[in-house]
Amino acid sequence: SPEKVLNNYVEKEFYGLDKGKYENLVNEIRKVSAEDVREAAQKYLIPEKMIVLVVGTSKNITEDLSGLGKVQKIDISIKPPVVKEKIPEATSSSLKKGSKVFFTSLKKNYSGYNSIKTSIKVMDVNITLGARSFVLDQTISVEYPDKVYAETKVMGMTMKRVVNGGKGYTSQMGQRKELTIEEIDKSKFGGLYDILHTKGKYKFQYLKEEIIEGKTFDIVYIFDSGDKWLKVFINRSNGLIEIREKIEDIGGQKGVGRTFLSDFRKHNGIFFPYKTEIFMKNKKVVDITLKTVSVNSKLDKNLFKIETD
Repeated sequence: SPEKVLNNYVEKEFYGLDKGKYENLVNEIRKVSAEDVREAAQKYLIPEKMIVLVVGTSKNITEDLSGLGKVQKIDISIKPPVVKEKIPEATSSSLKKGSKVFFTSLKKNYSGYNSIKTSIKVMDVNITLGARSFVLDQTISVEYPDKVYAETKVMGMTMKRVVNGGKGYTSQMGQRKELTIEEIDKSKFGGLYDILHTKGKYKFQYLKEEIIEGKTFDIVYIFDSGDKWLKVFINRSNGLIEIREKIEDIGGQKGVGRTFLSDFRKHNGIFFPYKTEIFMKNKKVVDITLKTVSVNSKLDKNLFKIETD
C-alpha cells in the first residue's frame, strides 16, 4: 500500500539505513547457510523459555489452553487516548456563551469564509520522530465546499490526496487507496468553513478563561453527535484562535496534541497562521511554515477528477 511504501522510506531515513538496504536483502539472505541457521537456532531458541501467544476474542476460544502452560489473559483492545482534563456537563448557559464567544471570533477575523470560493496554500512541513526529522513540501488546493487536492513531496516521492464530494483517494508510486466517507468527514471536522456552513452539526461549550504566557484566552469545546471533539483557545484581546487541542495521529504517535498558531496575515477577510506548531507530550512533533496563500484563484477542474476503473 502507499502507506507501507512511505513507511519503508521513513524507516530508512529514521534509522540511517543504506539506500540499497532492502534491495540487497535477498542477496544477503542467500549467503546464509543451513549451518548458520542451526547455530543461531541453538543459541536463541530455548523451548523452556518460549511463550505461546493466542490472539482472538475470548468467547470464541473454546479450547482448554492450560496444556500450553500457565495462562495469562492480556487485554489488547485499542482504547482511545484519555483526555486529561475532564469536560464538565454542558448546560444551556455554557452552550449559549460558547456559541457567542466562538462566532464573535469568526465574525471579526474569519468572515471571509462566508464567501470564499477557492484557496491554495503552499507550505513546508517539518515532522520530528524521535531524534530524526524530515521536511515535506506540501500544496493544498481547495474548491469549496467539498473538493480538495493535496500534493506532498518527501524524499523524492510524490503523494496525492484527492477528494470530490463524498469520494476520494490517496495515491503514491502508482498505488492507490480509496478513502472512506468516515475518513473524508474526519478531515473536515472542525474546519472553520465547515462550521460556518453546516448548521446544527456542532455544539459549542464555553469551558473557562485561562492565562497562558501572559495572554487571556477563552476556551471553547466544540463537539459533534459522535466522538469527535476540538478545543479552541481564543485570544480575548484580538479574537484570534491561537491554540487548538484535539486527538492527533502523527507518525504512529496518537494522543492529545496542542497546536500553537502564530504570525497571522489577513487574506480576503481571513486571518491565516503562517506558523503552526504541534506538540504531543510537551514535545514538538510538527512545525509548519506557510509560504504562500492564494484566495479565490481559478483552479484546474481536473485536479479534483476521481478516475474510476
